[in-house]
Amino acid sequence: MSSDANDMMSNAAGNVMAEEYSEPMLPSIRGRGSSTSSSNSTLTIVEKRMGSTVTFKFSKEKSLWLLSTKNPIRAFCIRLICNQWFDNFIITVILANCVILAINTDEVQTVAVEMGFAAIYTSEMIVKTIGRGFAMHENAYLRDPWNRLDFLVVVFGYLTLQKELSKLSFIKALRVLRSLKVITVVPGLRIMVNSLLKSLKNLSDVMLLTVFFLAVFAIIGLQLFMGQLRNRCIVDPDANEEAWYYEYLATLESEDADALNTINEKFDVERNSSYLDMWNEFINTEDNWVSIDEPIICGTPGSMGTRQCPLGSKCLNTDANPNQGHTNFDNFAYAMLTCAQLITLDFWEDVYSKILGSCGAMYITYFLCILLFGSFYLINLVLAVVAISYEQEALDEPEDEEKSGGSSQILEDSHDSIIEEESCSGNSSQGHYNNDNHTGIHDPNHIPEKPSVKDKLKSLCGCLKKKESPVDPECGDGQQAGTAHSSEKSDKDSSDSSSSTVEKDLGLWKWFRQHVKSFIYCVWFENGIMLCIVINTLCLAIDSPGLDGDVAKILSKVNDVLSWIFTTELVIKMVGLLPGEFVTNWNVFDTIIVMVSLIEMNLGSSTSFNVSGLRSLRVLRVFRLAKSWSTMKALIDIIAESISGLVYLSVILGVVIYALSVIGMNLFQDAYKSRHTPEKPGDWPRWHYDDFWHAFMLLFRILCGEWIELLYETLYATNNQYWPVVFYIGALILGNFLILNLFLALLLNAFGEDSLNNQPEAEENPVPPLHTRIYNKLLSTRRKKHRLASDIRMSQLNLASSPNEQMRLARISDCDNRNEGRSNGNPENEKIDPNIDGIDEEDDKMSFMEGKCHDCCLCCSMCCRPFCVCCSRFRSSIRSIVEHNLFEYTILTLIMVSSLTLAFEDVSLDYHPIKKQIIDCLNNFYTVVFLLELIMKMFAFGVKGYFESAWHWLDSIVVAISIISIILANAGIGGLKAIRALRALRPLRAISRWEGMRLSVNALIASIPSFGNVSLVCLVLWLVFCILAVQFFGEKFWKCLDDDGEKIPADEVVNKTMCIAKYGEEHWRNSKINFDNTLNAFIALYQVATFEGWMEVMDDSVDSVGKDMQPSFENSLLPYLFFLVFIFVGSFFTLNLLVGVIIDNFNRLKKEYEEKGQLGVLLTPGQRQWMATFRKMTKTKPMRMVSPPGNDFMRLCYDISESQKFEILITVVILLNMGQMCMEHHNSSVTFDLVMWWANLIFSIIYTVEALVKLIGYRKFYFHKSWNVFDFVIVCAAWFGMIIDMMKLDSFINPSILRCFRVFRVARILRIIQMAKGIRRLLYTLICSLPALMNIGTLLMLIIYIYSVVGVAMFGYVQIQGILTDQQNFASTDKALILMTRLATSAGWNDVLSSVQISPPDCDVNLYEDKVGANGDCGNDAFGVGYFGSFVLVAFLVMINMYIAVILDNFSEAQQQEDLGIDVDDINIFYEKWMMFDPKATQFLNVSRLRDLVQELKPPLGNDKVTEDDILTLDIPLYPTDRAHCIDVLQALISKTLGPNKNMDEFEMIKELMAESFRAAFPTLVVEVIETTTKQRLREIRAAIVLQKALRRFKNYKKQMPPSSPVPFKEL
Repeated sequence: MSSDANDMMSNAAGNVMAEEYSEPMLPSIRGRGSSTSSSNSTLTIVEKRMGSTVTFKFSKEKSLWLLSTKNPIRAFCIRLICNQWFDNFIITVILANCVILAINTDEVQTVAVEMGFAAIYTSEMIVKTIGRGFAMHENAYLRDPWNRLDFLVVVFGYLTLQKELSKLSFIKALRVLRSLKVITVVPGLRIMVNSLLKSLKNLSDVMLLTVFFLAVFAIIGLQLFMGQLRNRCIVDPDANEEAWYYEYLATLESEDADALNTINEKFDVERNSSYLDMWNEFINTEDNWVSIDEPIICGTPGSMGTRQCPLGSKCLNTDANPNQGHTNFDNFAYAMLTCAQLITLDFWEDVYSKILGSCGAMYITYFLCILLFGSFYLINLVLAVVAISYEQEALDEPEDEEKSGGSSQILEDSHDSIIEEESCSGNSSQGHYNNDNHTGIHDPNHIPEKPSVKDKLKSLCGCLKKKESPVDPECGDGQQAGTAHSSEKSDKDSSDSSSSTVEKDLGLWKWFRQHVKSFIYCVWFENGIMLCIVINTLCLAIDSPGLDGDVAKILSKVNDVLSWIFTTELVIKMVGLLPGEFVTNWNVFDTIIVMVSLIEMNLGSSTSFNVSGLRSLRVLRVFRLAKSWSTMKALIDIIAESISGLVYLSVILGVVIYALSVIGMNLFQDAYKSRHTPEKPGDWPRWHYDDFWHAFMLLFRILCGEWIELLYETLYATNNQYWPVVFYIGALILGNFLILNLFLALLLNAFGEDSLNNQPEAEENPVPPLHTRIYNKLLSTRRKKHRLASDIRMSQLNLASSPNEQMRLARISDCDNRNEGRSNGNPENEKIDPNIDGIDEEDDKMSFMEGKCHDCCLCCSMCCRPFCVCCSRFRSSIRSIVEHNLFEYTILTLIMVSSLTLAFEDVSLDYHPIKKQIIDCLNNFYTVVFLLELIMKMFAFGVKGYFESAWHWLDSIVVAISIISIILANAGIGGLKAIRALRALRPLRAISRWEGMRLSVNALIASIPSFGNVSLVCLVLWLVFCILAVQFFGEKFWKCLDDDGEKIPADEVVNKTMCIAKYGEEHWRNSKINFDNTLNAFIALYQVATFEGWMEVMDDSVDSVGKDMQPSFENSLLPYLFFLVFIFVGSFFTLNLLVGVIIDNFNRLKKEYEEKGQLGVLLTPGQRQWMATFRKMTKTKPMRMVSPPGNDFMRLCYDISESQKFEILITVVILLNMGQMCMEHHNSSVTFDLVMWWANLIFSIIYTVEALVKLIGYRKFYFHKSWNVFDFVIVCAAWFGMIIDMMKLDSFINPSILRCFRVFRVARILRIIQMAKGIRRLLYTLICSLPALMNIGTLLMLIIYIYSVVGVAMFGYVQIQGILTDQQNFASTDKALILMTRLATSAGWNDVLSSVQISPPDCDVNLYEDKVGANGDCGNDAFGVGYFGSFVLVAFLVMINMYIAVILDNFSEAQQQEDLGIDVDDINIFYEKWMMFDPKATQFLNVSRLRDLVQELKPPLGNDKVTEDDILTLDIPLYPTDRAHCIDVLQALISKTLGPNKNMDEFEMIKELMAESFRAAFPTLVVEVIETTTKQRLREIRAAIVLQKALRRFKNYKKQMPPSSPVPFKEL
């Protein structure tokens, strides 16, 4: 079994050494294609497996203390272990076992089969144990963790065979562990599994922070929403029949406790029940609830922003919670479950709508916080950790591939054995095999640099931008050899003297083939075939089952003609390229498609055979576009080369889903059968565990992120037991968080490596496409005409001008020539400039102010005579005005105010004429002001200069739209609705005035080319699935519905004819989302890819029977397979690819903009990390150390505050308080509430005492620490809330506001995080991301606001129905904002789209005839699709992923900084120790004390053995009186820790750049002057020592000399 096979490929140096194994026993061990080596302790056997080598290692000590390696039994076992057929047999047995486990069989048969499998696995284990030894040796059986897994599987297998235990569902589920043996058998799966295991280890901090986050928000939800989801609208009964109801209601509203107790005990003799029981029975009866599709969850009457009950009903608190009682915040457990639902974004819109309906719109902030910090931050940290773990696990792959390449080549060239010798110590390092005859062996010391996770998407986009080398069009991927052969033959043919020589030498047939071959390689032939492919694809896209007969015939004829064209092409290629050059991937692909087309044409006349499936295969021909489309070819090549990794991951995915499916069947199958009746399809849920296929699809749905509704069903089936929650959350974490994130990590890793190493380089001068050449030709002709006309005009002016005028004209010409160097908008002549604002404002300003190019206005007079003011002072004055900050701030303010004014334009405006008049006046005022701004800027910059900026284009478009809307409104012309909606673009003007937002938008706009390029490829992939779906499901979603809109069973209505005859034509309806044509298929698959509305689409597909046939429940389960493949390709792959392109381009271009002018392009990645480390130094400063007070009592308080035990005590109190808050629940007893009240009082007193003790001990310095200020605010807020609660001020203050004060108690829990280093690091990553997140968040809110205004204008009058409620609709901007905020996560966008697509007879088109452009209360189908589709694309797939991109980028940088050895904690510790030596926070320290400081520090910055000379060699700047600044000391220690930089010149430039930041962060550096440095001081000291020694020698010499003798000069 190859679980012992290591992927260690041997280059192996050394001679063949088989001294011990030259005995007769050796051939019995060595197999064919294998080799052995030995040492004193280890026997190594290298086997050749599928072109690569696998190494097996065995201990030479006696196995089981009995069998040596010379024993025939052990030799046979070793040979069996190394044999590939043994592994293949075990794999076959495992697969058979998996199939048996998935089939429901008789218990007796199951036991018999399990006994057989157990015997096989036991035999395998015995063979392995004999061959390797059991546990005591180096390479023994249990020394390998994968063998330990096998051992556990065998042991647990015998447990399942025990009769007493086999009936337990848990023990039965253990049999599924055998499927894990697949991982141990296939060596390629190990890197995937090791990545998962390593990520689990690294995910501990993320999981801990996630649980902490869930606990905090669960407690907050418990305090705010406890019992709120029980509110229902109760229909008022008849006052005459139910008089007791109104009596009880009046007593309840009076809030008189005595009266309530009295009426509770009152007894109704007629009904034989008390009033309390009658009340509970009445309000909890569902027939008495007001329902619109579902029961209305209402808010307390008078509460702000809640959903109110209709007339004739009242909002009362019942005993029922939504979703079978599982969605609530009534206790901590359910609050945690609901928060987990919110953080995973699974059906969270249901909780969102119900909470806002019962509590009010003000609580939208709760959901925003839990989404931003939970869903978008913590969940994507899991992705970052998994990606980094996979990258670290794959770091050794390049080295292994180098070694395996060398070994494989040796084995292919010669069948000599490779012998590997190991030391007696059992060292596992491989030897080296030196063979001078083989030049293909790679350098073992050369390890290619592994790209980081953050750089992998960059390389992908760089790869997609590369132009493909013009190779032989017939050669596919990996056919370079064929291409070289073809080019060689072409060169040979071209070297022939004449065609007559060819005819003479090669004959007529070869001459004919040569010309055919030349015709094949002609560019027009290839372009013609590509055009035919495009036409064929369009014909397939137009084709649909409901197509008109004449059009269908035309399409059929066109398809037949195209099929014969492709057949002719194939024949031509066969004639010209056979036999050698024809066999390429693309030609084989074409042959298969042509054969299928011919078969389909022959079978088309047979009505008994459905050829739609064969016809659909024609669409695969669209992939031939990759031969001419470099982007598609790059993607296909990379996917093909990384297919092995995807296959391995798919196997792991399948194993995980299979294992969980079998476990679910064993755990929940009996529970489902006890709750539901299998014989009744209507009673049996669609998603269940009755068979393996349904269980498999259910687990796949969980893997896609939908788990909460399935959990509700399982909880109902198991009578609300807790263990289904554990199973579902475990499956979600393993499947969705780990496996799918590993899929994305593998994809990024594959794209990064392949695009870096394996993609062909672009040709120096590639031939542009035909359309590009034509366009360039026309453009150049047009430019020549303009230039000629300009030269003629300028020559006429020169002839009539004076010399002075000619000099001025020369200056103008010089200006024009200089301007020609600027970008002309042609992407071929310009590079992406970070300043996308258009013109370079600084250059334009300087050229204008200096007057070099604006002396004269002759140029202006020819182009724009009305604006000829370039020489006047008036233009200079206007420009100074428009460039003034006050002018910009004024315009920005007006933009914001005018944007807010749009929010007041809703459907209620017609009923408030005064309000409408005021808004119209304001709009006219804004239009005039913005028009004046536009005119002033045109005067200031000139017309051409003004429109060179894209932002000015946006301004002018918005102003034009405002003017047009005013004109149309005054003229009463139709179409005003759409024009008024376009005014919502007005807030976009604020982007250009906000630097941070403009930076983000510029980066996003600059990434559009790459995004569009990849999007086109993805659309082509989707087009294939759309055409297939139309062929499979077209016109099959029609159904017969009853009066309630429910589907009639198929046994009552069989087809359309019966439905119309029995119920009427209006009852035969089609689903709104269907596959009747390609456009509808795109919309349907878009919903499936976003996992919104995909259940309805799949249900209709599974139930479909045929055209004009009534659907039947689960008629066929095969459509599940189609959607499973599409989700894997269309969602997991393509959407992740689009997201990756957005993330990469955004981060890359954003950094380019930020680093403009800061040597960003000159720095290496390592130097960027240095800069990031230095920037962290500026974010922290030394704090003043609090000196102990002189007073004894104050000193006691100070000592207590500084005590570690006191801090531990407060932490324990915080945890107890957290536990106390978790104990609160709904409908608690009076005694319990009293105990909780006293507990809150006690905790508040403890926190108050803590604050007073610290305030007395620290004095005024108490407020210098942020945590102390935080505690003080919490204490004050807690007391304020308790006082209001005790004073019973509910009538003056909203109770919901009182509940908010309770939430402040939860904030104390946040103090615990400062004790966990890993959590601090994660939160620090979030803090570093906040500035960029604020810009992106603001931009996202701006987009939501714009779409809300447009929605109010277009859907304001749509009927309230479906998902549109009186709280979430488009009738007003505030309600539209609530709805669009939910849709920003794509939650339920399909339901909202369905609601706005309402059409007659469900609505009245003529309801608002007096409204211009109104459509009654009906919706707009086409606009709704574009509106919601574009919003989900922009807000969810783009903006939310930009948010994620910033977080992932900062996390990667934080991880890299940690790898460098310096993190934020080290810097904080430095400043803490500095505070001990500098208690007054002067930021300076005498150089003599630096040694003590470094000794106090811990590694990596500190060193307890440092000397004075070590300090002086750090080159720290010294200020007067030998003082060193803290930032200089920290910078020197970090530089010493990180090691010397290789590029010292660039490093000095980095230090110069950071010097400005240091001076800005530390103002004390500005007033100080550097006198010297420690290194210079060390040199001075050493020089002084040398001089002193020389002086002493001189004095000693002088003393020894006689007084009369002179001192020799040389002695001095």
